[in-house]
Amino acid sequence: MKPQESKLRGSRVKRPYQVFAALSIGIAAWAQLGYLLNKRLFQLYFGDFHPLLITLLIGLSGLLLLSFLVSRNYFPVFAKITARDKLTGFVLATSFALTSIFVDYQVKFPINMNILFPESLLFYPVIGFCVEIIFHVFPLSVLLWMFSGPLRCTNSAKIVWLSIGLVSLLEPIFQAVSGLSTKFPGWVPLWIGFHVWLINLAQLVIFKRYGFVWMYLFRLVYYFFWHVAWGYFRIQVLY
Repeated sequence: MKPQESKLRGSRVKRPYQVFAALSIGIAAWAQLGYLLNKRLFQLYFGDFHPLLITLLIGLSGLLLLSFLVSRNYFPVFAKITARDKLTGFVLATSFALTSIFVDYQVKFPINMNILFPESLLFYPVIGFCVEIIFHVFPLSVLLWMFSGPLRCTNSAKIVWLSIGLVSLLEPIFQAVSGLSTKFPGWVPLWIGFHVWLINLAQLVIFKRYGFVWMYLFRLVYYFFWHVAWGYFRIQVLY
Protein backbone atom coordinates (compact mmCIF):
# COMPACT_ATOMS: atom_id res chain seq x y z
CA MET A 1 0.00 0.00 0.00
CA LYS A 2 1.30 3.44 -0.94
CA PRO A 3 1.88 5.96 1.88
CA GLN A 4 -0.79 8.27 0.46
CA GLU A 5 -3.35 5.45 0.34
CA SER A 6 -2.44 4.41 3.87
CA LYS A 7 -2.89 7.98 5.09
CA LEU A 8 -6.31 8.25 3.39
CA ARG A 9 -7.43 4.94 4.86
CA GLY A 10 -6.35 6.07 8.32
CA SER A 11 -8.30 9.28 7.88
CA ARG A 12 -11.44 7.31 7.04
CA VAL A 13 -11.05 5.10 10.06
CA LYS A 14 -10.63 8.02 12.44
CA ARG A 15 -13.35 10.22 10.98
CA PRO A 16 -16.31 8.68 12.88
CA TYR A 17 -14.46 9.18 16.17
CA GLN A 18 -13.70 12.75 15.21
CA VAL A 19 -17.41 13.29 14.54
CA PHE A 20 -18.33 11.87 17.94
CA ALA A 21 -15.57 13.84 19.69
CA ALA A 22 -16.80 17.05 18.05
CA LEU A 23 -20.37 16.21 19.06
CA SER A 24 -19.30 15.55 22.66
CA ILE A 25 -17.42 18.83 22.89
CA GLY A 26 -20.38 20.67 21.40
CA ILE A 27 -22.73 19.09 23.95
CA ALA A 28 -20.40 20.03 26.80
CA ALA A 29 -20.27 23.62 25.53
CA TRP A 30 -24.09 23.65 25.26
CA ALA A 31 -24.34 22.39 28.84
CA GLN A 32 -21.95 25.09 30.02
CA LEU A 33 -24.00 27.77 28.27
CA GLY A 34 -27.17 26.45 29.90
CA TYR A 35 -25.45 26.49 33.29
CA LEU A 36 -24.30 30.08 32.83
CA LEU A 37 -27.84 31.18 32.01
CA ASN A 38 -29.50 29.12 34.75
CA LYS A 39 -27.37 27.33 37.34
CA ARG A 40 -30.30 25.09 38.30
CA LEU A 41 -31.19 24.01 34.76
CA PHE A 42 -29.64 20.54 35.05
CA GLN A 43 -29.84 20.14 38.82
CA LEU A 44 -32.69 17.62 38.76
CA TYR A 45 -30.53 15.18 36.77
CA PHE A 46 -26.94 16.14 37.65
CA GLY A 47 -27.46 17.20 41.26
CA ASP A 48 -24.74 19.51 42.53
CA PHE A 49 -22.20 18.29 39.97
CA HIS A 50 -21.17 20.77 37.31
CA PRO A 51 -22.90 20.00 33.96
CA LEU A 52 -19.68 20.64 32.05
CA LEU A 53 -17.86 17.96 34.06
CA ILE A 54 -20.72 15.46 33.77
CA THR A 55 -21.13 15.86 30.01
CA LEU A 56 -17.38 15.62 29.38
CA LEU A 57 -17.17 12.42 31.43
CA ILE A 58 -20.20 10.94 29.67
CA GLY A 59 -18.76 11.93 26.30
CA LEU A 60 -15.40 10.32 27.13
CA SER A 61 -17.14 7.18 28.37
CA GLY A 62 -19.20 7.10 25.19
CA LEU A 63 -16.08 7.37 23.04
CA LEU A 64 -14.43 4.43 24.83
CA LEU A 65 -17.57 2.29 24.70
CA LEU A 66 -18.21 3.07 21.04
CA SER A 67 -14.62 2.15 20.20
CA PHE A 68 -15.39 -1.33 21.59
CA LEU A 69 -18.64 -1.62 19.63
CA VAL A 70 -16.98 -0.46 16.41
CA SER A 71 -13.92 -2.69 16.86
CA ARG A 72 -16.18 -5.76 17.03
CA ASN A 73 -18.29 -4.56 14.07
CA TYR A 74 -21.38 -4.47 16.26
CA PHE A 75 -22.45 -0.84 15.77
CA PRO A 76 -21.03 2.10 13.78
CA VAL A 77 -20.56 5.65 15.02
CA PHE A 78 -21.59 7.47 11.87
CA ALA A 79 -22.46 6.32 8.37
CA LYS A 80 -23.66 8.08 5.25
CA ILE A 81 -27.35 7.50 4.53
CA THR A 82 -29.66 8.36 1.67
CA ALA A 83 -32.06 11.29 1.60
CA ARG A 84 -34.93 8.79 1.65
CA ASP A 85 -33.65 7.23 4.87
CA LYS A 86 -33.29 10.68 6.44
CA LEU A 87 -36.86 11.55 5.48
CA THR A 88 -38.14 8.21 6.81
CA GLY A 89 -36.41 8.78 10.15
CA PHE A 90 -37.72 12.33 10.37
CA VAL A 91 -41.32 11.28 9.63
CA LEU A 92 -41.14 8.39 12.11
CA ALA A 93 -39.74 10.57 14.92
CA THR A 94 -42.35 13.24 14.19
CA SER A 95 -45.12 10.64 14.23
CA PHE A 96 -44.03 9.46 17.67
CA ALA A 97 -44.10 13.06 18.89
CA LEU A 98 -47.57 13.70 17.44
CA THR A 99 -48.86 10.56 19.15
CA SER A 100 -47.50 11.84 22.48
CA ILE A 101 -49.14 15.21 21.89
CA PHE A 102 -52.50 13.54 21.18
CA VAL A 103 -52.35 11.54 24.43
CA ASP A 104 -51.31 14.61 26.40
CA TYR A 105 -54.29 16.47 24.95
CA GLN A 106 -56.57 13.69 26.23
CA VAL A 107 -55.17 13.16 29.75
CA LYS A 108 -53.21 16.36 30.50
CA PHE A 109 -49.83 15.36 31.84
CA PRO A 110 -48.41 17.54 34.68
CA ILE A 111 -48.06 21.22 33.79
CA ASN A 112 -44.40 21.28 34.83
CA MET A 113 -43.27 18.16 32.99
CA ASN A 114 -41.20 20.14 30.44
CA ILE A 115 -38.39 22.65 30.59
CA LEU A 116 -39.92 25.67 28.91
CA PHE A 117 -38.68 27.60 25.89
CA PRO A 118 -36.07 29.06 25.40
CA GLU A 119 -34.13 27.06 28.03
CA SER A 120 -35.51 23.88 26.45
CA LEU A 121 -33.27 24.53 23.44
CA LEU A 122 -30.26 24.14 25.72
CA PHE A 123 -31.59 21.44 28.04
CA TYR A 124 -32.93 18.72 25.76
CA PRO A 125 -29.97 18.31 23.37
CA VAL A 126 -27.72 17.79 26.40
CA ILE A 127 -30.04 15.40 28.21
CA GLY A 128 -30.76 13.50 25.00
CA PHE A 129 -27.05 12.91 24.44
CA CYS A 130 -26.60 11.66 28.01
CA VAL A 131 -29.63 9.38 27.70
CA GLU A 132 -28.21 7.77 24.56
CA ILE A 133 -24.95 6.91 26.32
CA ILE A 134 -26.53 5.76 29.59
CA PHE A 135 -29.56 3.84 28.27
CA HIS A 136 -28.16 2.57 24.97
CA VAL A 137 -24.39 2.62 24.49
CA PHE A 138 -23.42 1.53 28.01
CA PRO A 139 -25.83 -1.43 28.44
CA LEU A 140 -25.20 -2.61 24.87
CA SER A 141 -21.47 -2.62 25.51
CA VAL A 142 -21.89 -4.56 28.77
CA LEU A 143 -24.22 -7.16 27.26
CA LEU A 144 -22.16 -7.66 24.11
CA TRP A 145 -18.99 -7.97 26.15
CA MET A 146 -20.65 -10.60 28.35
CA PHE A 147 -22.10 -12.56 25.44
CA SER A 148 -18.88 -12.53 23.43
CA GLY A 149 -16.56 -12.92 26.45
CA PRO A 150 -17.58 -14.82 29.60
CA LEU A 151 -20.63 -16.48 28.01
CA ARG A 152 -18.67 -17.34 24.83
CA CYS A 153 -21.52 -16.91 22.34
CA THR A 154 -20.20 -17.23 18.80
CA ASN A 155 -23.21 -16.09 16.76
CA SER A 156 -22.54 -12.35 16.62
CA ALA A 157 -25.74 -11.47 14.75
CA LYS A 158 -27.88 -13.29 17.30
CA ILE A 159 -26.23 -11.69 20.32
CA VAL A 160 -26.50 -8.22 18.78
CA TRP A 161 -30.25 -8.52 18.19
CA LEU A 162 -30.78 -10.17 21.58
CA SER A 163 -28.92 -7.26 23.18
CA ILE A 164 -31.01 -4.75 21.21
CA GLY A 165 -34.18 -6.44 22.46
CA LEU A 166 -33.07 -6.34 26.08
CA VAL A 167 -31.71 -2.79 26.00
CA SER A 168 -34.87 -1.48 24.33
CA LEU A 169 -36.74 -2.32 27.55
CA LEU A 170 -34.63 -0.21 29.93
CA GLU A 171 -35.90 3.31 29.27
CA PRO A 172 -39.56 2.22 28.89
CA ILE A 173 -39.48 0.53 32.30
CA PHE A 174 -37.89 3.62 33.82
CA GLN A 175 -40.40 5.96 32.18
CA ALA A 176 -43.44 3.84 33.04
CA VAL A 177 -42.44 3.42 36.70
CA SER A 178 -41.51 7.08 37.18
CA GLY A 179 -44.72 8.15 35.43
CA LEU A 180 -47.09 6.14 37.61
CA SER A 181 -49.79 8.27 39.21
CA THR A 182 -53.22 7.61 40.67
CA LYS A 183 -54.64 10.64 38.84
CA PHE A 184 -54.28 8.99 35.43
CA PRO A 185 -56.26 6.06 34.02
CA GLY A 186 -54.55 2.67 34.27
CA TRP A 187 -53.83 2.55 30.54
CA VAL A 188 -51.60 5.65 30.68
CA PRO A 189 -48.47 4.09 32.26
CA LEU A 190 -48.96 1.05 29.99
CA TRP A 191 -49.12 3.33 26.98
CA ILE A 192 -46.04 5.24 28.16
CA GLY A 193 -44.07 2.03 28.47
CA PHE A 194 -45.16 0.71 25.07
CA HIS A 195 -44.69 4.04 23.32
CA VAL A 196 -41.20 4.62 24.71
CA TRP A 197 -40.30 1.00 23.91
CA LEU A 198 -41.21 1.52 20.26
CA ILE A 199 -39.10 4.69 20.16
CA ASN A 200 -36.14 2.90 21.73
CA LEU A 201 -36.48 -0.07 19.40
CA ALA A 202 -36.55 2.23 16.37
CA GLN A 203 -33.51 4.08 17.68
CA LEU A 204 -31.51 0.93 18.29
CA VAL A 205 -32.26 -0.34 14.79
CA ILE A 206 -31.06 3.01 13.46
CA PHE A 207 -27.95 2.67 15.65
CA LYS A 208 -27.26 -0.77 14.22
CA ARG A 209 -27.71 0.29 10.61
CA TYR A 210 -26.50 3.90 10.51
CA GLY A 211 -24.66 4.70 13.74
CA PHE A 212 -24.84 6.62 16.98
CA VAL A 213 -25.10 10.08 15.44
CA TRP A 214 -28.28 9.28 13.50
CA MET A 215 -29.80 7.58 16.54
CA TYR A 216 -29.16 10.75 18.54
CA LEU A 217 -30.58 12.98 15.81
CA PHE A 218 -33.74 10.84 15.80
CA ARG A 219 -34.20 11.61 19.49
CA LEU A 220 -33.53 15.30 18.87
CA VAL A 221 -36.34 15.45 16.29
CA TYR A 222 -38.70 13.76 18.75
CA TYR A 223 -37.62 16.06 21.57
CA PHE A 224 -38.02 19.16 19.40
CA PHE A 225 -41.67 18.51 18.59
CA TRP A 226 -42.68 16.89 21.90
CA HIS A 227 -40.67 18.77 24.52
CA VAL A 228 -39.63 22.04 22.89
CA ALA A 229 -42.46 23.03 20.53
CA TRP A 230 -45.40 21.34 22.24
CA GLY A 231 -43.82 22.00 25.64
CA TYR A 232 -44.27 25.69 24.92
CA PHE A 233 -47.76 25.63 23.36
CA ARG A 234 -49.33 23.06 25.71
CA ILE A 235 -49.43 25.59 28.54
CA GLN A 236 -51.62 27.85 26.45
CA VAL A 237 -53.72 25.03 24.99
CA LEU A 238 -54.30 22.78 28.01
CA TYR A 239 -54.17 25.11 31.03
